Amino acid sequence: MGRFMTPDWSAAPMGVPYADFGNPQSLNLYSYVKNNPLSLTDPDGHCCGLDDAINFVVGVPNAYSSDNLGGAGRQSQSTFEGKIGAAVGDTIATAQGAAEFTVGGTGVASGIALSATGEGAIVGVPLVAASAVVAANGAIVATQGAGHLGATFRAAIAPTSL
Repeated sequence: MGRFMTPDWSAAPMGVPYADFGNPQSLNLYSYVKNNPLSLTDPDGHCCGLDDAINFVVGVPNAYSSDNLGGAGRQSQSTFEGKIGAAVGDTIATAQGAAEFTVGGTGVASGIALSATGEGAIVGVPLVAASAVVAANGAIVATQGAGHLGATFRAAIAPTSL
């Protein structure tokens, strides 16, 4: 039989973090998933509920869509799960933006090469124009996503005052 040797932690000082006073099992800071490990999971050290899942699920598309809209419509996530969801959305947007930038840059280079032949200008000029738009959008999305990821990382490693 094993026993947890450290109590559950809280981001802010409080008497009994993450306690649900309707469930006495949540008052034991040394328990794992309210003493129900067959039915519940606890990947971050705090027992999760429906609210946690909703906060995560809301954070992902909000961060992703705001990064794709140049930062417009972004809502600050106040919960740990929401912040993790936002980080996932920012990661997806950053990867998408980097891919768009790469594909757009390749299209610009190909269009310039075609235009340089003279005969390929009919295809090359529109290819350069369309690819430049894709590359510019990719740069904006990747910059927004990476900027938000950097801010999340800085906030995560910043010392907390107690």
